[in-house]
Order: sequence, then C-alpha cells, then structure tokens
Amino acid sequence: MKFSRMASLVCLLCLFPFSIPVQAADSLKISSTIGPVDAGILPLLADTFSKKTGIAISMEKAGTGKTLKKAESGTFDLVMVHARKLEDAFVAAGFGVDRRDVMYNDFVILGPAGDPAGIKGMKSAAEAFATIAKAGAPFVSRGDKSGTHVKEMDIWQAAGIQPAGAWYEVYADGAKGNKATTLYTDKKQAYTLMDRATWLTLKDTVKLVPLVEN
Repeated sequence: MKFSRMASLVCLLCLFPFSIPVQAADSLKISSTIGPVDAGILPLLADTFSKKTGIAISMEKAGTGKTLKKAESGTFDLVMVHARKLEDAFVAAGFGVDRRDVMYNDFVILGPAGDPAGIKGMKSAAEAFATIAKAGAPFVSRGDKSGTHVKEMDIWQAAGIQPAGAWYEVYADGAKGNKATTLYTDKKQAYTLMDRATWLTLKDTVKLVPLVEN
C-alpha cells in the first residue's frame, strides 16, 4: 500500500463564534478526536500553553464525526480531527475556517502474531482486507464514524467488499476510542485497522502486532 493511503493527518480548525458569545480572552475551548488526548499529546501542549500564556484550556474528546458535529454549535474555539473528507465538508458548510495540518500519524493493520489469515508483509491494505474477509478471520471495526472508521471503510471500498458476517464485528463501545477498541480486539485476538500511536502506547500491554504497515 502507498503511505499516502494510510496516512492519518491530524488537522486543526479554527471556528466561527456564530451567535454564541466568543469565549473569554482568558480561556480556550477545544473539541478533539480521542487519539491526541489519550496519547497525552494535547494535554501536554495545553498545559505548556497555559503556563506560558495564563490562558486556561478546556477540552472534550470524541470520535472525529461526533467532534465535528458538536463543533457545529459554535461553542468551541478549536477542533482537532483526522478525516479529510469530513473536515472539508465541515469547512464548506461554513462551520470552520483556517484548516491546518499540525501532525501526522499512520495506520497499521493489527492482528494476532500467529496471523491466521496470512496477511503479514502485504503491501496493499485493500489486498490484506480482502484476504481477511476470504478467510473469515475475526475482524473488529470501531464502527462509530470516527476518522479511524472512515479510513477503514475507504479500504473496504477499495477492496470491493461490503463487510458483513459472523467474522466481522462492530465494537459496541467503539465510541470510547482507539485504545478501547485495541484492547477489545486483543481480547478477541482479531484483526483491526488502528493508528500506530495507539499501538505504541499499548504495545507492552497487548499481544496484537502490526502485520501490514508502511
């Protein structure tokens, strides 16, 4: 697979205040996708910023889809998400301005070290997904319209497959984020599409390993 197909750009959007009063000058409210918060990146940046400026930062986290939906209210100053199609639609609808790429992550396909579907080392994410589906190997989807879920569905579409069946499970608590999804997938010893940062934070805890990457 080409790197660009698996890249996960985390972007920042500045928002319009609409009819809601602008946040006070001594505070900043951020709505973020879950990954940068759980990985500790956003809390560290926020704490450092607050110490330097005296501006208090509050943040809420949810999957990208829910994060953008909440931000449509105009009650947030900044949004951090990672699903370009949803970002572009958000800006086109007039809810935000000044979209910027601020960091990047990348996706990997995690699975049991034994790799029952035999996808290890494949160069195409779509080919790997097709192989998993053909083998009927257990696959866990976050299934919550988050950036990770959007990317997963893009890959299924590229593979020409509508995933369904006993082997394909939509995680009931997918909205809790990539960490929760990874821990659940590890418990099931299944395959999943995951961002590398989440795996790095959990690699000493789970038995799942990256089988398709780069």
